[in-house]
Amino acid sequence: MKQTAILKNYLKIAARNLVNYKAYSFINVSGLATGMACSFLILLFVKDEINYDRHHKNASRIYRLVTTNINSPELGYTLTPTEIAGGIIKESPSLLTGTRIHPAGGLVCYRGRCFNEDRFFFADSTVFAVFTFEFIAGNPQTALLQPHSVVITEEMARKYFGAEESIGKVITFDDSLFLEITGIIKNIPHNTHLKFDFLASLANIEKSTYSVLTYLLFKNSAWCDEFEKNLPKLFKKYSPGFNFGDFWRPALQPLTNVHFHSHLEWEIEPNSQIVYIYIFSVVAVFVLLLACINFVNLATARSTQRAKEVGVRKVVGASRKQLATQFIGESILLSLIALGFAMVLVECALPFFNDLVDKALVLRYNEDLLLLIGIAILVGFVAGSYPAFFLTRFQPAQVLKGKFHLGRAGYALRKGLVVAQFTISIVLIIATAVIFNQLEFVRTKNLGITEDAVVITVIRDKEAQRRYQTFKNSIIPHPNVLKAAASSTVPGRTLETSLPKMLYILPGEEDTQTPDKDMVNTVWVDEDFLETFEIDLVAGRTFSKNFSTDVAGGFILNEAAAKKFGWKSPQEAIAKEVKYWQRGYKSAQIIGIVKDFNYISLHSNIDPLIIRLLDPQNPLYPVFVHAPGVLSIRVGPNNISDTIERIAKKWKEIDSNHPFEYFFLDENLDKLYQADQRLGQIFGYFSVLAIFIACLGMFGLASFTAEQRTKEIGMRKVLGASVSQIILLVSKDFTKPVTAAFIVAVPIAYLVMNRWLQDFAYRIDISVWTFILVGLLALLIALVTVSYHSIKTAFTNPVNVLRYE
Repeated sequence: MKQTAILKNYLKIAARNLVNYKAYSFINVSGLATGMACSFLILLFVKDEINYDRHHKNASRIYRLVTTNINSPELGYTLTPTEIAGGIIKESPSLLTGTRIHPAGGLVCYRGRCFNEDRFFFADSTVFAVFTFEFIAGNPQTALLQPHSVVITEEMARKYFGAEESIGKVITFDDSLFLEITGIIKNIPHNTHLKFDFLASLANIEKSTYSVLTYLLFKNSAWCDEFEKNLPKLFKKYSPGFNFGDFWRPALQPLTNVHFHSHLEWEIEPNSQIVYIYIFSVVAVFVLLLACINFVNLATARSTQRAKEVGVRKVVGASRKQLATQFIGESILLSLIALGFAMVLVECALPFFNDLVDKALVLRYNEDLLLLIGIAILVGFVAGSYPAFFLTRFQPAQVLKGKFHLGRAGYALRKGLVVAQFTISIVLIIATAVIFNQLEFVRTKNLGITEDAVVITVIRDKEAQRRYQTFKNSIIPHPNVLKAAASSTVPGRTLETSLPKMLYILPGEEDTQTPDKDMVNTVWVDEDFLETFEIDLVAGRTFSKNFSTDVAGGFILNEAAAKKFGWKSPQEAIAKEVKYWQRGYKSAQIIGIVKDFNYISLHSNIDPLIIRLLDPQNPLYPVFVHAPGVLSIRVGPNNISDTIERIAKKWKEIDSNHPFEYFFLDENLDKLYQADQRLGQIFGYFSVLAIFIACLGMFGLASFTAEQRTKEIGMRKVLGASVSQIILLVSKDFTKPVTAAFIVAVPIAYLVMNRWLQDFAYRIDISVWTFILVGLLALLIALVTVSYHSIKTAFTNPVNVLRYE
């Protein structure tokens, strides 16, 4: 009973303080709610990223088979030969099973309705034994056992069949493969690198598939190291035609590491980096810390108003522990109230935040509520601990005699906390400014190509690929079609499909070749490629139909490739010979050198590039470039939509099965910097919120400071101080900590952002004006925040203040 009475008393006092000090309560609740909401949003994002691919029941025992470079393990390939998986599973008792997956993409049709589906995969029937997918209909053990079977997601079932029963229906893939639907699974979670809508039996294409993604399920992950040592022998046994050479090796990659730590060639999707998790987590902690600083600052500032309460309660027998419990309880109560508002803010902000980070995050109360309440209680405890310690040390005799004063320690603490708040805010603002300046630099930098008004379409149909020249010739006469070219890829499209590398050496180096250094990026183009993209030729000539030897015997290099082979000038490289590996060494002559142009992100330097002439009829070309895959069309500025519509009509003449799909090159290049753009936007929004929280605290402090100095200011006015002098006097107290915060923030922001800029091969120099402008902005914000109280205090009638003295 006694404990219950004490608790009721604590709650009564806490509620009374919340009501009696409305401004104080509003500032603290607003700051805490905003800080919590920001932190919860980031927490949802971080939780989603960390759980990438972890929804699979056996995620910790699933490994992907890859090929990495011995000297540089971050380089390598995700694809392996088709025959490897079956052989090593039989050979290895440490394995439970494994599966092969082949991302294909193609045209899917049902009753005349056709769509290009990029997320169409082929897989072994064991895929459902390795990975965990929830079946709505069908049996996972038998769904892909038979050829001509396919499992689809519930979204695709609605898309193609509506309310009809889809099990047993037959769809066609690429007009040649008839597939019966044998299972329906729930939509694939967005936080997985294996995103597919269709999963067909690999038996349909196994004989023609040249490479696959191979996943292995181990009985115990502790056996992986020993297994990895035996991989070269297993490869040699089950794929004798596959040659690693001296510089490549097979390796195992944990499934849960793929999203953050794998950036190999032929990834299914661009992966993220763990550094972003660290950055966002630090931002979340800092924003929450800002709100806690507000609480500490305001609690210590109003300590004079609670000093007599503490003194009286100590006189009547309250212990320091009881008083500390009271103050920490008030802090936790305030934090829990702020939590309620924070939840509302999170629900309101989630749709916008999801658009920002390109996710589908939801707040699951059954999973997250206890965690959020725990965070709120922790925040309340941390924020209230120092005020509780500070307030409970008051000596009742001094307080009740009116001799109590805060002293320099309390004043210094508050100023130090204001410095900390604005330091964090200024760092975030500088980071935002640098990110946006770098992205503007990227957007406006000359890439060495003209990317504006270039329409890109992918030719998927094999027959249409052989007849691309007919389509190209049919659209060129249009007055708004300036030029067109076919190629194996286009600048920027390496975001989706890696640029192939091939082995090139100088004559006489056959016995000293090193694949890790002599593999060069290669692109196949037709005669109009350089002119279509307006790439400058600095020496020699371009490809020409007048030279039949250009197909296999003529190469064009960029300047970086010419330097790689040791030629001091572009002119020196012309007519020189290069050997390349294609079922044995063959020779080709350098016919031209083009100016270096950025064909991938500005995060990377311009690597050597060899441009070869495309010949769809030549069976010696690698399977992934044996026919043109991409057509680039440069259009004029007049009525682009009408031009595209006319191109689409001509498209139907060579490919009536596949719909005409296109994208603009400049928009596709922008995708290379989506992660950086999102980072900049997130920093921008959280900078605003950080400033808002800091200004809330400063506004509250200004209120208490003005109240405490009212009599002093009254005396100054009586002695002749002007209004402008009073405003300057009050404002000066807050400009000093902001100036100190700026001095502390500048080196921190410079070091952090300079490190971020190192990820770009082409980057800005951080201007001193960025720091100066941000500092002035922070100072202006601080002055505007305290101006209300400064002006109000300056215009106070000193008679009203001094009447009772």
